[in-house]
Amino acid sequence: MPEDDFVDATMNRLDWYHDESHVCQYRPSVWCAMLEAAGFAVEVVEPYTKHRSLASLTDGVSPENAAQIRALLDGLDAAQREAFNLVEHEGTLYLNHWYVTIAAKREP
Repeated sequence: MPEDDFVDATMNRLDWYHDESHVCQYRPSVWCAMLEAAGFAVEVVEPYTKHRSLASLTDGVSPENAAQIRALLDGLDAAQREAFNLVEHEGTLYLNHWYVTIAAKREP
């Protein structure tokens, strides 16, 4: 998840529409802070992005939630669409999904 308030809030909302048990997708800085607070030393932080189809959010969800996902994305302005790298390719909508791999070691 990028360190961007709009992207953070919007992606968490999309994730909740996809899975109503979703609580929060944390930014790398928040993961690092939680690990450090728990006594770990963060050694490596590797954020990465996957450009995934809209179906990754809408498959298997209720028609109402799928409609909410589409409405949210349809309501984005040009800058917001760019932040998500929201593009259509051969009739399919794609957007970024953010991930992070963190290596941490417990402090002695």
